[in-house]
Amino acid sequence: MRCSASRSKHPLALGWASGLGLVAGIQWLSRAPRRPDPDTATAINVKCYQKGLLMFAPVGVGGECLKIAPPLSITEDALREGIQVFEQACDEVLG
Repeated sequence: MRCSASRSKHPLALGWASGLGLVAGIQWLSRAPRRPDPDTATAINVKCYQKGLLMFAPVGVGGECLKIAPPLSITEDALREGIQVFEQACDEVLG
């Protein structure tokens, strides 16, 4: 995933991103004050769903994290398409 691109586009919204292999978690923060933002995580999740990308429901202590875990059998083309849809959803929700 291109978290560095998302961080440069939306530096105040992205709290942290962590991953190992194909599994990743991304935390969203409110702009001011900088607190976990479950509303943004949910909005991005819903936008992904509307675009045909199924994500895990927001997770984490406050529901501010999105978990990404595609199947191990995913093709590179499908993975790239999913990343593109995720990036579009983030851009639409975060402006």
